[in-house]
Amino acid sequence: MTDPCLARHSSGCKADFALALSVCAAGFAALAGGLTLRSPPDLQALVCLSIGLGLVGWSLLEYVVHRFVLHGGIRPFSTWHAAHHEGLQSRWAAVKTLLGAALVVGPALSLSVMLDVEWFGMGLSLGLLTGYAAHVAIHHAIHHWHCEHIWLTQRKFRHAMHHDPRRPAADYGVTSSIWDELLHTGQRQDF
Repeated sequence: MTDPCLARHSSGCKADFALALSVCAAGFAALAGGLTLRSPPDLQALVCLSIGLGLVGWSLLEYVVHRFVLHGGIRPFSTWHAAHHEGLQSRWAAVKTLLGAALVVGPALSLSVMLDVEWFGMGLSLGLLTGYAAHVAIHHAIHHWHCEHIWLTQRKFRHAMHHDPRRPAADYGVTSSIWDELLHTGQRQDF
């Protein structure tokens, strides 16, 4: 029986990729529209700061989830991620987009409403969602696009090292290697 939370075939991968970017674009439009049209002028600096914190927070969240949840044995996520590693490009596997986006944005928005800091929470959520959209696009590009851009080529190389079963687990960052460098989990390989 096929797990409904996995997209394993190229058509499923393309559909999941398109859905992910559509969900992120819709969330981005809603959050950005709400922030620019309704935020009080005296809170605009706070909103900008919270968007930046969301972007930085995404990079840390991506690292922590990839290292400790997906590779840490927390089921069913680690099982889904193991299927992704087994199939590489021919069996791309991902947690379905709506679940992923809800897990990224839901806690930030919920906490901000409970603490009565909605503007900060919307900005934080916008930053997190933007980071998630970048993750979806970059991860898809790493596995499926042929591009000679130096930055993407470096990301592909680091991710290929991450997928290599002969190497120790490392290089958990997809959109950035900053946390791998700071926490010494990046493999020292010349590009």
